[in-house]
Amino acid sequence: MSVGRRRGSLLGTDERIVMDLGSHTCRAGFSGDVEPRVVMNAAAACGTESLWRLDWDADREHPDLVRTLTRLVRRVYQEHLLVDAKTYRVLLSRHPLGLDAVQRALCDVLLRTMHVPRVSFIDTHVLATIAAGRTHALVVHVGHLETCVMPVYDARPMPHLLTTTPRGGRRLTHALQNLLAQHNAPALCTPDVVEAIQTQALVTAAADGDHADDWTYTTPAGPVHVPGSLRERVCELFWERGDPDEDSVPDCVRRCAARLPIDLRRPLLDSVLLTGGVCCIPGFVQRCATELGRPVLNGTATHWPPNMLIWMGLSLAGHVGADGTDVYT
Repeated sequence: MSVGRRRGSLLGTDERIVMDLGSHTCRAGFSGDVEPRVVMNAAAACGTESLWRLDWDADREHPDLVRTLTRLVRRVYQEHLLVDAKTYRVLLSRHPLGLDAVQRALCDVLLRTMHVPRVSFIDTHVLATIAAGRTHALVVHVGHLETCVMPVYDARPMPHLLTTTPRGGRRLTHALQNLLAQHNAPALCTPDVVEAIQTQALVTAAADGDHADDWTYTTPAGPVHVPGSLRERVCELFWERGDPDEDSVPDCVRRCAARLPIDLRRPLLDSVLLTGGVCCIPGFVQRCATELGRPVLNGTATHWPPNMLIWMGLSLAGHVGADGTDVYT
C-alpha cells in the first residue's frame, strides 16, 4: 500500500474499491481514480468464453462459478490492487438483467472468502449517466451477451421499459471467426487471433461510405488475411433487421422509445448514450446516430470512451459516497 493511500485511510478518507465485472471483461481500481488499475479479459483468464451464460444452470454450476470468481478476485487483489481486502468496502456494477445467482456467487466470494466489510451494487445504466454528467439518458449498453436499452430519468432507472436483443459482442466474435475461416486456414483463427483482429481491424461502414482497405495480421504460424469487405461486413449484424426476438440495435432503441411516456420521449431520444466495448469500433457511434436519425451523447457530452463509462461512473459514485443496494457481512 502506498504512503499516500495509507495516510488517506488514517485520516478517515472513505475510499472504496470499485469493480465493473461483466461476463467477459473485468475493470477494477479505487474510487476517485481517473482510470482502472486493471483491465483484463476475465473470461480468457479463467479459460472460458464467458464467465456465465444467459441459460446458466444456477443449481448445478454455482460451485464452479464461485471457484472461478475466487481465482479472479484473488488475482485482482494480489497482483494489481495490492491491498488488504478486509480494509476496503467494495462498490460493484449490476446489470439490470443480471442473474441473481451470479450476484450471490460474487457476494459469497467477496464477503466470505475475501472478508470485505461491505458490498454495494449500482445499476450499470445509472453509472453511465453519472459518467456523462447527466441525470437522464436513454442508455444503450452493447454488452458481450446481449444489447440492453433502458431509460434513466432523474437518476432513476426505469427497468419496466427495458428492451433487449441478443446481438452483442459474443455474436460479433462468432461471426468474425466464421468469416475469417473462409479466407484463411482454420488453424490460424485461434481465439486470441480473433480477439486481436476484432479490437484492431474492424470498422463500421457508413451508410454510403467508402470501402475499407485489406488488412493483414501477422502471427507466428503465418499471416491472417482480413479483406476490407470482411472488416465492414461483420458489424452489419447490429444494423440488419431481424424478427421481434432479434431486433437490430436501432430497432431495439425504437421499441424502448415507443414504451416511454409521451412527455419523456423527446428529452430521452435527444440523450441517447452508448456504452460497451463494441461501441469503440471505429464508426459505430456515428453509424448508430445515422440509423436513429438523431445525434448521440458520445463524443459531445462526454469524452470518456464507451467501454469506460460504467467504470468511471463507479469511480465517481464511490468518490462522492453514493450507495446502491448494500450487502453486509
